[in-house]
Amino acid sequence: MTEDITFPVIVKRGDLYAAPYGMEITALIRTARRMFQMPPRKANSLTTASDLADHSVRTGRYVWLLVKALSARQMGELHVAPAVLVAGAALHDIGKLSIPREILAKPAMLTKDEFAIVMRHPSAGYRIATATLMQRGGTSEFLTCVAEVALFHHERWDGAGYPNQVASKNIPLTARVLSVADVYDALTSARAYKTRMPHREVVEVIRDGRGSKFDPDLVDAFLSVESDFESANNESVGTE
Repeated sequence: MTEDITFPVIVKRGDLYAAPYGMEITALIRTARRMFQMPPRKANSLTTASDLADHSVRTGRYVWLLVKALSARQMGELHVAPAVLVAGAALHDIGKLSIPREILAKPAMLTKDEFAIVMRHPSAGYRIATATLMQRGGTSEFLTCVAEVALFHHERWDGAGYPNQVASKNIPLTARVLSVADVYDALTSARAYKTRMPHREVVEVIRDGRGSKFDPDLVDAFLSVESDFESANNESVGTE
C-alpha cells in the first residue's frame, strides 16, 4: 500500500448517502427492500437508526487506523484502495436489514434461536451486495468490497466463525481488518443489555484472540496503534 491514506469524508461526516459511493449505497438499499419485501422506512434504517449507523461509522474509523498501521508496518497488501475499504466497511452489517427489528432492538441478551437468526446476516449482506453488483454491470470495486466484508467479517482465524467456518488467510484481508475493528467497537459501545467495556480491557480481549479469533498480524498492527483507537473511542463517546 503505497498511496497516501487520508481519512475519507464518509466516516468524518457519518453521512453514507453523501459519500462518493452514494449511488451504489442507494442501490444496495433498494435491493434489500426488494429482496426482503421491506417498507422504505425499514430499508433506510441502516443509515438512520442510531445504533447501526453509529456503529458503521465508528467501525470505518477503526478500519482506517488499522489500514494505516498495516501500511506503516508493511504487513499485508490490500487488493482494494484503502478509501474503498473504509467506505465498504461502513456497510458490513447491511445484512441486518433482513433481521426483524424486535430482535435487533431487544433490550436483553438474545436467546439461542434469536442469535441463530442474527447469524444469517453475513450471508444476507453478501446476497444484497452481489445482486446489486450484477444489476450495475458487475464492475464496482466498492460493491465487490461490500460483498466480501459482509460475508467474511464474522469468520475467525481458527475456522470457528460463521457462516462458513473459513480459516486463516482464506479469509480476505479486508475482512480480517474489519473483524478487529468490529469487535473493538462492539465491546467499547454500550447497549441496552450491556455497559461499555473499558479500552484497556478490550485491548486484552483482542490480544488474547491473537491466532484464534484474529489474524496475528492484525493484532500486532492493532497493538501498535491502540492508543489511537482509544483517542478515537473517547472522541466518539464524547459526541454521544
